Amino acid sequence: MGYQALSANTTGSGNIGLGAGAGISLTTGNNNIDIGNGGMVGESGRIRIGDPAINTAIFIAGIAAMSPSAPIQAVLVDPVTGQLGSADIGSFPPGPQGAQGPQGPQGDQGPAGSTGPQGPQGAPGSAGPEGPQGSQGPQGAQGPAGVGVVIFDPDNTAVGAGAMIYNTGTGNTATGFSSLYNNTGNYNTANGAQALGYNTTGVSNTATGFSTLVLNTTGSYNTANGSAALQNNTTGLGNTAIGYSALYTNTTANWNTATGYLALAANSSGALNTANGDGALRWNTTGDSNVALGYGAGINQNAGSNNVYIGLLAGMNQTAGSNNVYIGYGMAGVNGENNSCYISSIFAQTSSGGTPVYINSDGKLGTTTSSRRFKEDIKPMNNASEALFALKPVTFRYKKEIDPKGIPQFGLVAEEVDKVDSDLVVRDKEGKVNTVRYDQINAMLLNEFLKEHKRLEQLEATVAQQRKDFEAAMAGQQKELEATRTQQQREIEVLTASLKEQAAQIQKVSAQVEASRPVPARASLARSRE
Repeated sequence: MGYQALSANTTGSGNIGLGAGAGISLTTGNNNIDIGNGGMVGESGRIRIGDPAINTAIFIAGIAAMSPSAPIQAVLVDPVTGQLGSADIGSFPPGPQGAQGPQGPQGDQGPAGSTGPQGPQGAPGSAGPEGPQGSQGPQGAQGPAGVGVVIFDPDNTAVGAGAMIYNTGTGNTATGFSSLYNNTGNYNTANGAQALGYNTTGVSNTATGFSTLVLNTTGSYNTANGSAALQNNTTGLGNTAIGYSALYTNTTANWNTATGYLALAANSSGALNTANGDGALRWNTTGDSNVALGYGAGINQNAGSNNVYIGLLAGMNQTAGSNNVYIGYGMAGVNGENNSCYISSIFAQTSSGGTPVYINSDGKLGTTTSSRRFKEDIKPMNNASEALFALKPVTFRYKKEIDPKGIPQFGLVAEEVDKVDSDLVVRDKEGKVNTVRYDQINAMLLNEFLKEHKRLEQLEATVAQQRKDFEAAMAGQQKELEATRTQQQREIEVLTASLKEQAAQIQKVSAQVEASRPVPARASLARSRE
């Protein structure tokens, strides 16, 4: 934990490094603890605290009194390498005899004996065993802060050269070179070289990584995890940055969340943004309340607000528009547009057996329901659909800002429909006419179709009956005509026979008349000449 801590480690395991360059010499060793010390190549199972070439004093609180009992081990230190070790006190060679202690109190005087001759003085006896250790005295005044060592101050913990060196706050933890260097705030945590280095009165900040929140002064409740995350934040509060240079240039903006490499890296004063993914909202500077999820989502936006970007490079064409939604890969959008929505994987996709999706003026999506259990006041439409006859269908083109291609359209003008039947239009949040409820018109068209179909059926039935009656009448007339024709034929035949008979009689009479007529004289003369 700290700049380049354990950076050279290759196969070593179970190692702990705290502070800038801690354990930097370790490559393959295991189970080492290096605090403010570079460690040694290849060693294992070692604990190194501080650098003998830099640190000249050590302060460790919490060393309690104890009652000695054999065997007693003493802690020893190598003055050259600083290595600690222990040895049994009994193995120490006897030291020189100390000065004679003070004379003890005089005992009670015994009975006087006879005085004998004075003998020679005997040799002094060996020193008696060391007495029990006395109780620990009161703690002395704290000395000056060490360099590159662990400092336990009331409610504060600092590890690393210059860590919390000028601290006056409480409840802080600093690990790494110059972390929380000038701190006066409380309850901050800084892990990494220069993390929260210039913090003054900011409280409850957490910074992990090289230069995280290094310029923060009074900003509070920030969390930065990753090298240079929130590096330039000064007074901004409630920000969360996870990833290299996330929210890098943020200075005074509040309540932003950035997760990923360079997420919201250029943000300066934009607030309430959420960016999750490498490069998400990378160039946003002043835009507020944007949400970007995915690699490069909203990457080119700089000043727009209230946009939603979900998906790889979603909304990549947008820079300053607001109130837009881009969902799915390839939904790049149009630069500068507002109040637009793009959702991928819908166009040209068939949803067999589905139902249309509608949206109301509040932006709520849904489908219409036709089940009787959702309806009331059900009654036939009857003539209500005749309002259709007053509508005026038109052809038109949308304005260029809506449809740059100017594709011909067919439909109705909502304002004109409103004059005919206000229930057939949809209004926006301001109550202005917006569009036509074409689905309702379809139902009305069905009603008119059914009415016309019924009338057509009635007309067809009437025509069929009329045809039947006509055919019956014609059949009767034909029968009568045939009978009349037969009768007339018979009469003609009788008349013809009668005429033939009369003609025969006339012929006969004519012959008889001719025979009875006298022969003229000229004719008789002629006959006589013959």
